[in-house]
Amino acid sequence: MKVLLVQLIFISFHLSLIGQSPRITARHDYLYQGLANPLSINKHNIAFDSFIFEVDNGLLEIDSSIMTAYPVNIGPWKMKIYQIENGDSILVDSLLTEVRKIPDPIPSIYMRREGVFSKNAIAAAKMESSIHSSKILACGLRFPILTYDIVAFRNHEILWEVTNEGARITDSNKEQILTLESGDLISFTNILGLNAYDEENVLTPFQVEIQ
Repeated sequence: MKVLLVQLIFISFHLSLIGQSPRITARHDYLYQGLANPLSINKHNIAFDSFIFEVDNGLLEIDSSIMTAYPVNIGPWKMKIYQIENGDSILVDSLLTEVRKIPDPIPSIYMRREGVFSKNAIAAAKMESSIHSSKILACGLRFPILTYDIVAFRNHEILWEVTNEGARITDSNKEQILTLESGDLISFTNILGLNAYDEENVLTPFQVEIQ
């Protein structure tokens, strides 16, 4: 998935507001680079008259009373809000927060990263990778797995180690897995996959047990 990166350094919006300061806040403690980040508006303190909204890192979209920020760069993100009075702009509110990179997806098989599986289930597995955060709109999307190593253990000693190309267990690696016994462990390591920016990243390893 390619994240939308809006290449805009500065943008202003003129709205019709009446009343007090807009009292706009980020819904979380930070924003994510390249994602649509909704901003919360205290509607009890807002009415439309003449305000200017400025941001210095990316794009700000305004639709009626809905605001969405699209940050471009990692680091600080600041919005200033000015009210126009008698031809002058007066700063009435501001929001300073942090822009972070979208976290790497988490790999798993059958949506689990631990536990006991039959060797047939592991042999038939397809590794999946997704972002585990309800704060992110990309939550639930699957990201490609490129390669990973499969390491089998018995009594804390390595039985064998193979590399798997692609997300699904290859036929030759299935044969290896089907030779394992109850209590053996399988570690999935050196997992190379794509993140939300289409960058190749080594993802967090995990281990399961043979039933």
